[in-house]
Amino acid sequence: MADALCRSGRASSENPFEAKVQCDYVREILHSGGFVIEADRDEIEELKAGMYAQRSKARQISLTIAPTMDCNLACSYCYAARNPKGRMSPAIQKAVVQFAESNMIAAQAKSLFVTWIGGEPTMAFDIISDMSGEVQRLCAAHEMEYSASVVTNGTLVTAEMAKAMRDVCRVRTAQLTIDGYDHDVRRPWRSKPAEHKQSCMQCVIDAYHLLGAYLERVAVRINVDCKNGNVAELVRFAKYLEGHGISPDVIYLGYVHGIIGESRAYADYSLTRQEFAKRELQWLKARNIIPTVLGPRLTPCTHVEPYCYTIDPEGYVSRCWDYIGYPDKRVGHVTTGLFKNDPCKDFMSYAPFERKDCRECVWIPTCMGGCPALAVTGAASGRATCHTAKFLADEWLRSVGEGLSSKQPETPAICTV
Repeated sequence: MADALCRSGRASSENPFEAKVQCDYVREILHSGGFVIEADRDEIEELKAGMYAQRSKARQISLTIAPTMDCNLACSYCYAARNPKGRMSPAIQKAVVQFAESNMIAAQAKSLFVTWIGGEPTMAFDIISDMSGEVQRLCAAHEMEYSASVVTNGTLVTAEMAKAMRDVCRVRTAQLTIDGYDHDVRRPWRSKPAEHKQSCMQCVIDAYHLLGAYLERVAVRINVDCKNGNVAELVRFAKYLEGHGISPDVIYLGYVHGIIGESRAYADYSLTRQEFAKRELQWLKARNIIPTVLGPRLTPCTHVEPYCYTIDPEGYVSRCWDYIGYPDKRVGHVTTGLFKNDPCKDFMSYAPFERKDCRECVWIPTCMGGCPALAVTGAASGRATCHTAKFLADEWLRSVGEGLSSKQPETPAICTV
């Protein structure tokens, strides 16, 4: 594969010396990314050993907390619709903090990372503020680092809230979601504040700038499915966002799919991973962005690591945030601890090396079997839900190689996908 990329580089250069430099550069990128390895290495055994070693110890405690599952938007594909509305009570808030401390003591980890989700988490921003202060005091007492992120629709963000996210809640990053030109149709208001005169989409754009003034990074995800997956239109929409001051480096395409239960009904509108990958690559090429080749990793998802939990407003604990609202996927409660019988053992023990199609796939170091939740619930129709790059292995790397050949020694625009 490296030779093929080098041949592509030589074909694009008339200068033999320049071609050699480009070829060496491509080889260096592939080697540093783990795509070119020594012939005597058993990569599968190395990955397997690394994966089990990582699952046997806690790198950090990771809590995904939903202070409310209520939302002011009515997105057709959202899992939040199935969950009871309401806010996390003071008693549950206190129990969540105690649950966090018990895990700090058990894990002996060096850091705690909190992701605030919903519903729409900013509808309960007072809870986020209060709990953030309590958890930060715990981290200081246990000499642990603390950081946080938030996933929000952006409609309720104000300058005061954005500043408090940084100064009070220690939120470092945020994700905003937008659905293209039809954003207001696909994500209609459930309850629009009287003071909001602008469109829902404009609220997202405004939120980007409000949050960007205080946070380290604000990503903008464009949800993509069969209904809005026209590549030319997606390219135009990205340029539209850039024209409104959003950095091209933070705009990316998001794959929308259903996991279990009612959300799987959305599968009729979902693209396959292969279809999504093709459109994503076309989208990146049209924007003159070189996709980053993802190197080897030791886990398919951070949610299969120890001390990684999702907590809903009622205090129930799940392994994955896509499991919120499903009683048969609950693994515990913050007031009583984890259940003796874990209903998600198959999720936690998911190992792509046990699957013949995964084990023999050249992309297993990058993919690691894809989404465990999709694989173990059967939503993937008996197949692992692969990383989109798998379906475009040759085209993807060739695209990177051609880009490096034409850009080297300058640094090309890079997009992590």
